[in-house]
Amino acid sequence: MDLQFAFEVNRQTRKNILRSVEGLTEKQINTIPEGFKNNIA
Repeated sequence: MDLQFAFEVNRQTRKNILRSVEGLTEKQINTIPEGFKNNIA
């Protein structure tokens, strides 16, 4: 795997995560779901 491909995968992953949390409130992002130990932030 070349470095350029790795950067493109990383960039697309970050865009997908941003799109997933867009529109969520700070409270929603910081909520720890039942049965989990972490929030999504």
